[in-house]
Amino acid sequence: GLVMIFLRTAANAQDAMSQIRRDSNIDLVMTDVVMPGEFSGIDLAEFARSELPGVPVILTSGFSELTTLSDDERWKQFSFLKKPYRPRELLEVIHKNLGGGND
Repeated sequence: GLVMIFLRTAANAQDAMSQIRRDSNIDLVMTDVVMPGEFSGIDLAEFARSELPGVPVILTSGFSELTTLSDDERWKQFSFLKKPYRPRELLEVIHKNLGGGND
């Protein structure tokens, strides 16, 4: 079947939070762990989960960025895709998170 993807980008986590507040018609949130500005991608992920219950959240990062978060275990509650990743890996994690399973 046909799959339509509408992508939104945000300058930082605060911008993304504002978008979520304005429009809850969101099927999936994906964010880098390290973001510019006051809030991290983990902060955004937690916000998205509280504002959009049931909407999957995927975090992505290079391993070196996660070492700075060694005391912050919050990222482990979300799906995670390590950078660099291939397009197929991205599609697989999105498919899995949108209820497609492992077919």
